Amino acid sequence: SSGINAEWPLRPGSKAQINSVVMQMESQASMVRMSKGMQASTDVMKLMNKLTKVSEISQTMQELSREMTKAGIMEEMMEDTMAMSDDEEMDDIAEGEVEKILFELTKGQLGNETAISTPLVQEEETAGPAGEEESSEEEDDLQSRLAALRS
Repeated sequence: SSGINAEWPLRPGSKAQINSVVMQMESQASMVRMSKGMQASTDVMKLMNKLTKVSEISQTMQELSREMTKAGIMEEMMEDTMAMSDDEEMDDIAEGEVEKILFELTKGQLGNETAISTPLVQEEETAGPAGEEESSEEEDDLQSRLAALRS
């Protein structure tokens, strides 16, 4: 028994071996804790997969992307159209094209713009003097009434 006690004091290399074993055991304990954490994460991910159907979400996202692309294209077209409608040059070009088409459809009977507006101007000029005569008669009548009131 004294021989065993004599060996019992640690040799210089055995303390390093014990520290190495302790570190390995701590490392394994950490690995076990990490493994349990990964298992919990895996369980949560499985539950999420059951709750959400990835294929349906993917399909919905693709449809949403297409609709947003369409909306973007439509918005650009509307902006271009609005920009074009503000342009007076485009209005003049369109008006000229309409006149050409009307001239071709009526085989020149409508003529040009002045031929259409001329009869209207002449009618207004002939109506003008007759309107002046009526107003002067009314004015004379009012003058005579005013003179009657003063006297």
